[in-house]
Amino acid sequence: MPILGSASPADAATRHCRNVTIKVENESGEEIKITDIDYFDPDAIGDWRSEPIGSHRVNHGDTWEKTRRLEKVNRQETTIRLDYKLRDSDGDWGYTRHVESEPDVCRHGSTYTVTVPSR
Repeated sequence: MPILGSASPADAATRHCRNVTIKVENESGEEIKITDIDYFDPDAIGDWRSEPIGSHRVNHGDTWEKTRRLEKVNRQETTIRLDYKLRDSDGDWGYTRHVESEPDVCRHGSTYTVTVPSR
C-alpha cells in the first residue's frame, strides 16, 4: 500500500522542468558579475529556490546562457531572479543587485530571459 503524500517516480519526474534555458542579456552599459540565480516555487516554503551557478562575468551587450533543470515547478508559473554586481567607483565589485524575468509557465525546453538594465 503506498504511503499517503509520497509521489511515485513517474510523478516526481514530471514535477521537474527539464532543459530550461536561462539567458542573461547585459544592457547595463558595463561589465556585470552574475553571482546567483533563483527561481520562484509557489509551493515551496520561502518561495525561492536557489540554482547555484558560480560567478560569471558578462560584458555589456553580451548574452550569457545556461541550461538547467528546475525542480518541482513543471507546468507552474515561475520567475527567474538574477543576482549580479557592477563595479563601484573604486573598481571593486559593489553590492548585490537583483533583476527578474517575466513570469511564465515552466515547461520542458522553456527559455527565460533576464535583461540587466542600465543603472
